Amino acid sequence: MSKINKSILKKQLSTLGIKIIKGNYINRKDAETVLSEYNGWANYETWNVDLWVSNDEGSYKSARRQQPFDADSAEEFVKELYPMGTPDFEDMGKAKCYDEVNWEEVAESFNEY
Repeated sequence: MSKINKSILKKQLSTLGIKIIKGNYINRKDAETVLSEYNGWANYETWNVDLWVSNDEGSYKSARRQQPFDADSAEEFVKELYPMGTPDFEDMGKAKCYDEVNWEEVAESFNEY
């Protein structure tokens, strides 16, 4: 990992109940672990995309109707729903966050709906 996005790290740590207080720090290895895996998902962005689709009844039903998905069709589906990124991506670079999504993992999840 070349550069740690502090706002993403802070948000992820917060969801895990870890608060960064001025003067305290988290070591790079721990930061990389938090950034590389998120609640069993490849990363926060991948988890977040699935969360928004699976928690909205209309999106969920639409995903079920369009099965089976592959990585490309899952990405296209999500970008049609949220062209500027999910609402949680607003303070994280919006649609740029899609660059971090593991679309194969999203497709696999969509196919399990």
